[in-house]
Amino acid sequence: MGVKGGVPLTDPFADRSFQRVIATIPNPFGPPETQTQTTRYFGGSRNFVLGPTLELRLPFGLAVEADALYRPMEFQIQETISLLLSTRFTLVERGDVWEFPILAKYRLPLHVVKPYLAAGPSFRATSSSLGKYMSGTGISAGIGIETRVGPLVVAPEVRYTHWGADGAYASPNHLTSYSNQVEFLIGLATRAGAPGTTSPSAAGWRKYLAVGVKGGLPFMTAFVADSYGRVTYASVPCVTLGPNATACAISEGTVETHQASRNYLVGPTVEVHLPRHLSIEGDALYGPLSLAAPPSRVGFFPSIQTYGSWSFPVVGKYRFHLPLVKPYLEAGPTFRTASSPINHYLAKAGVTAGVGVEGTAWKIHLSPEVRFVRWGADAPDAGIFYASRRNQAQFLVGVSY
Repeated sequence: MGVKGGVPLTDPFADRSFQRVIATIPNPFGPPETQTQTTRYFGGSRNFVLGPTLELRLPFGLAVEADALYRPMEFQIQETISLLLSTRFTLVERGDVWEFPILAKYRLPLHVVKPYLAAGPSFRATSSSLGKYMSGTGISAGIGIETRVGPLVVAPEVRYTHWGADGAYASPNHLTSYSNQVEFLIGLATRAGAPGTTSPSAAGWRKYLAVGVKGGLPFMTAFVADSYGRVTYASVPCVTLGPNATACAISEGTVETHQASRNYLVGPTVEVHLPRHLSIEGDALYGPLSLAAPPSRVGFFPSIQTYGSWSFPVVGKYRFHLPLVKPYLEAGPTFRTASSPINHYLAKAGVTAGVGVEGTAWKIHLSPEVRFVRWGADAPDAGIFYASRRNQAQFLVGVSY
């Protein structure tokens, strides 16, 4: 068992445009002018693919592999209205996609590396409005090379999936997904024993792999606009008393301060131990992000809006072996996805670095740590309201076995 991740090599959606005439305006100096509306549907960022993998080894070089791969998808709808001047706006929508391939594998019996072939059915679950149109079943096939690095198995591969056709759309002008998808994946897993044995044993399993949960608190809020102070407003309701007489009364009010919460972080963690005090840790941390929304107009109270967010840090770790505890340093990339509408504005990737200390009691590892995350730049149209804090600090505690 282990983790598998990578990047899509193809766009999930086709680039399609539809144009229609919405108005005809008479022109006294020539032919009438036509006002057109062009709607373009196209895919957004390719993002990433990541999730756990489980493989059952069989005799004669055969095996059965099952994956649960998370893949965020984006599509964009761009509207352009043109006459003498053009007006354009773009709507971005994101869907959370989980893919579940179940593959039969055959390895060639070579010594240093083992090329392999894999094929089998794939299933897909999709959120948001995509779910009722995109097919949920397909067929996958892949080719890869497996090699052993110490106690681990590393397996890069290229995987092709053919999904079924989209369902019936409500409108003739619609988004269309590509049925043919290609992904580059790298699997990282523990070594298995010979078929028919119980290896690795429980003690050996703990030597190479640790699983658990990690949680904590961020030191700061996610957005720059995390609070709004007092706003005093005045309204002037007027009453007409006659043709030339109007009476107005001034009323005043105050909008109270709203402060966004720092919320929390929590999720599963998996760590693979390597030789020479090195290891690789992968986390899936859920952290709700709160934003203090300003009043829509004077006199209306602001509100706190909270959006779901997942971050996926993958860090390399080095431990210093001391008698009682093991201090460690860690660093690596971090990926992020969030619910609409803030997912369009937030950076999807960043860099994480941290320092912590690990202690062990009754085969349980306890690891308090402090992490610093530097996110990429926000989208150009994030503005002041959706501007996020690119530098984030977190306090986390991991409990693993």
